[in-house]
Amino acid sequence: IWQGGKYDWSIKYAKLFHDKIETLHPKILLTLSWDVCDEKTIHSTLKVIADTQKKYTWLIRLHPSMLSEKSAIESMLKINYIYIYEMEIASSLPLFTILDNVDVHITHSSSTVIEAAYFGVKSIITSEYGWALLSEQIENRFIIKAYTSTEINDSINLIIASKSKKRIEIYEKSLLVNIKDIARTFTTNTISTFL
Repeated sequence: IWQGGKYDWSIKYAKLFHDKIETLHPKILLTLSWDVCDEKTIHSTLKVIADTQKKYTWLIRLHPSMLSEKSAIESMLKINYIYIYEMEIASSLPLFTILDNVDVHITHSSSTVIEAAYFGVKSIITSEYGWALLSEQIENRFIIKAYTSTEINDSINLIIASKSKKRIEIYEKSLLVNIKDIARTFTTNTISTFL
């Protein structure tokens, strides 16, 4: 129902997303879960965000039960030298709008990996707890286990490179179809001219 923006309400939310998130950078969604989003628990992910905040558009989504903790999360991000991110839109728009517009999903243990898989978005699970909880519920092609900052960064690069390759293949197929259509039209018009 949601994918592709076929309904007025999904189009409205997609427009809100694109009006606020204007970037050509790959978009990465980090979903935070209550009680497992302290600095010690997600330190590897924080390091990756700090190192790549100018390379990617980071969307940080608070669990609905965490909205009152927003300023504490912002302070934790600031302490870790993270200044470039989007939290307001990521936490207020419907999850399906966000998933329909991101390239990668990262989480400690959020069940958002299930919805992400539905949208074809690969998830990086950054904890043994999350992996044990979720890995049997999702096809392995949609999830990657990565615990260290190096593993998380490598996984992001792998997913984005894979998506870029698919986009190029789609573009090349589209270009080939257009060339065939042009050739067919040219041939038809040329034959019609001589008749």
